[in-house]
Amino acid sequence: MIKILHLSDLHFCADAQANNMKNILLNEARAVHDLPRGEKILVITGDYHNYYDVDYQFAEDFIGKLVDAMNIDPAEDVFIVPGNHDVGNDITLEHAGVDKKMIRLAKAASSKIREGDRSFIEDRLSVFTPYCVFAQRIGTYNDSDKMLPAKVHVRQWRDKLNILHLNTALVADGKTKDSQMADTNTATSDGTWKEYFRADFPTLALGHNSFYDLEVGQQMELKTMFFYRNVSAYLCGDTHLRNLEEQKQVIPLEYGMVANRLSIPNIVCVKGVSERGDTYSDFGYYWHGWDEDTNRVELQLQSWKPENLYKTFPDGMGGGHYDMRRKTNTGKKVGTDIETCTSEQTSSDELKSYLDDILRRTRKNHPSFVVLGKDEIDKRLFPNVAEMRQFEAKGKISDNAPVSPVWNIIRESWTSANKHNIVIMGEGGIGKTVTLFSVTNFKDNSTPPAVFAASCSVSFLSGEHLKNTWQSDQCSGCGTMG
Repeated sequence: MIKILHLSDLHFCADAQANNMKNILLNEARAVHDLPRGEKILVITGDYHNYYDVDYQFAEDFIGKLVDAMNIDPAEDVFIVPGNHDVGNDITLEHAGVDKKMIRLAKAASSKIREGDRSFIEDRLSVFTPYCVFAQRIGTYNDSDKMLPAKVHVRQWRDKLNILHLNTALVADGKTKDSQMADTNTATSDGTWKEYFRADFPTLALGHNSFYDLEVGQQMELKTMFFYRNVSAYLCGDTHLRNLEEQKQVIPLEYGMVANRLSIPNIVCVKGVSERGDTYSDFGYYWHGWDEDTNRVELQLQSWKPENLYKTFPDGMGGGHYDMRRKTNTGKKVGTDIETCTSEQTSSDELKSYLDDILRRTRKNHPSFVVLGKDEIDKRLFPNVAEMRQFEAKGKISDNAPVSPVWNIIRESWTSANKHNIVIMGEGGIGKTVTLFSVTNFKDNSTPPAVFAASCSVSFLSGEHLKNTWQSDQCSGCGTMG
């Protein structure tokens, strides 16, 4: 099992909460210390300090300790990209030896790049000179190409993984959060990939900004490249918040009326280090656990709040899994296969198993997708619902009715002839699908067979076919659809 530690938005400063959380991160990173090198990797997706800081000393000290805690090689096992706070200010640029004329050119280049003139990218890169010096000082890069850390480039990790580095802070101005830009001309160029890319290896893409905060045209350019270069996930940060918008959790790489279409996760890491007075951000980090035999990656967000004191806790809305995509020596891609259903698969038990499998594979790249037990649904997904009243006949609610958990109200909606038509409504990412899918997977002999099906993914089944199957002698009741 390969362990990937993903941090972002460290924003180090002299602060008591920051000091406490740094110690927590170092302590929890030691969990992989004894794993052999080649089975652990560190990824940090930008913002190592605050824009007005004069140096990267806090980040440099911490990353050195983190490398020791994990027992990894900074030149081989650490992968970083810059963020918008890593754009140099006048003081850091002058300290790094960038003359005032170049500083003026670099600042003017930002607007030219936004207007579509890519010839100014080289001028713009000079604002990342202090960041590049920092990247060399922590041992991740040498000085053979002093500006490489700020450029689009590909590195290979220990003959196992291609890693694409995207500088998405190219035109960052500290004001605009969306329509950010990277050097997509270089990212899509064969020359960028020629030296390091292996088609039989999966690829991770790193950037600072969420994929959906990039300029729309660049999103389209990157999607095509992601498809052909085996990109399996896009790792980023910037927002400081958990990504709970369902439509922004995945990046589709196929279009049209395609059931179970290929997509990859847009993994937005929360803020890596806390700070007193910051009531806006979520704090924590991600562990990715990659099983090389199955190509499955289990994803877990570890969250921290000041009241948690000495450790982080698994975040129920930040778990999930995705598949590493690669080509075999036969040229066939793994991690992307779509199976079809034949008429022989449509008996009662087989239909449930097949539809369950479709949902799992359709949802597998959503970082929020997990299957919860009875005691977890109300606790994780409905924490603000103090009590629920049981539905009586015809859907009426009585003040005298017994208190009932959410999962039981849903189950009653398909086991009772009089209690039905339950609908869970809300914004994307709150756990509607997780709730329904979890309830249908309870191991309870008193519950009739039930399945949650995303009907748009099973177009070969007609409503009449489903009705006849589920009202056969082998099962009774009907499924709650949502």
